[in-house]
Amino acid sequence: MATIAGAIDNDPEIEVKKKAVFALSQLPADEGVPKLIDIARSHRNPEVRKQAMFWLESVEGPARDEVLRGRAAEEVGARGSGLGAGGWLKADGRKLKG
Repeated sequence: MATIAGAIDNDPEIEVKKKAVFALSQLPADEGVPKLIDIARSHRNPEVRKQAMFWLESVEGPARDEVLRGRAAEEVGARGSGLGAGGWLKADGRKLKG
């Protein structure tokens, strides 16, 4: 896993970083998921964070769910008190019907 993490942290090419994030998603959950969570929360490149979120969505587990809920709450907060352009949003970022 050190080689994968090294590519994510140090390789200058975004595509290499994204492929390394995918490789993390293929590891056993107890190995890959903690690193994916870390990347999704704090990697300096938004494309790499987005890739980590994408692969986290395919993994089951409470740690993943916590990260996804936190991300949705951040997005709702960024929109300002939950009111999006088309109406109120749920905590997970989905639009309320009505």
